[in-house]
Amino acid sequence: MLASDLGITPANPRLTYSAQVINLLDGSAAALPGTASFNAFTPAISNAMFVAVAPNATATVPVAVDPVEFAKTPALGLMVVTRTTAPEHRRRG
Repeated sequence: MLASDLGITPANPRLTYSAQVINLLDGSAAALPGTASFNAFTPAISNAMFVAVAPNATATVPVAVDPVEFAKTPALGLMVVTRTTAPEHRRRG
């Protein structure tokens, strides 16, 4: 699905979303309260930054805030995603 399929274009860049979490261990789920907004073309906080980090090392990733967009679509937090390589999470086959 493309953003334009949802009506998101440079002329209409903002979307509102909600989130739900699912526990993969026991199947329980919960909806997070409220909604948030995001500008797909000019986000309030920089995003899509990638950095490789060696085992037992650290890295710094700069984060920038666009104050004009933040006033319109304030970020409610940051999502940090990591890929685990622990043996119990590796694909088998």
